[in-house]
Amino acid sequence: MKILDYLNAFPGLVQEFLDYGASKLFGGDVDFSMQERFLRTILDGAREKMMSATTLLEGLEQVKQRKWEQERSAESATIRAVAMMASQSEVKRKSGVSSLVICLICLAPIWPLFQLGFVNRYVIGVVAVLALAGVIFLFRAIIRLTKG
Repeated sequence: MKILDYLNAFPGLVQEFLDYGASKLFGGDVDFSMQERFLRTILDGAREKMMSATTLLEGLEQVKQRKWEQERSAESATIRAVAMMASQSEVKRKSGVSSLVICLICLAPIWPLFQLGFVNRYVIGVVAVLALAGVIFLFRAIIRLTKG
């Protein structure tokens, strides 16, 4: 951006340096009309080159701004993706813990049912259902906790 400022101020700098140098060298004998013609011929050629350089620098500044915006949007997308993955991991962990709790709730009454001494087909059916549900939730908890 400073280069662009310099190129915009360049014509005035040339005029100031030439005036200063001419007044130091020649004192009051300076022909300002001849100096003006000389400056005009030099600056006309330089002005075209400066305009193309200025246009190029402005284009580079716009490209730089677009690249910066793309990087920011990519960074924010990455941050959102990481946050979503962390959230999903937390959900899986909570699901795994709750599956483990359900497993323990299903398996806990099996031993007391056998201790009661009632061994008939209804008790064995309830024990089988509780054991099956407990095993299913145990495997579900293991899967959720190891993947999350």
